[in-house]
Amino acid sequence: MKLSESQLLEYRLQMEGLISEREGMIALNHQRQYLAQPMAYLDTDFFNIQVRFTDIHKRMLFLMDK
Repeated sequence: MKLSESQLLEYRLQMEGLISEREGMIALNHQRQYLAQPMAYLDTDFFNIQVRFTDIHKRMLFLMDK
């Protein structure tokens, strides 16, 4: 099955949201590093973003296989 334009847009928006969230996490960690403060986000937080990306990918593949 080919994904519709609206489905593709929805997945794109979800991925853009995750990218923005990740970039904000990185920026805050850099700021805190500069201020000699402990990191706000740890490896597990970045791993959770990766898991959410993987979930989007799996859902897209599932729909494409229908």
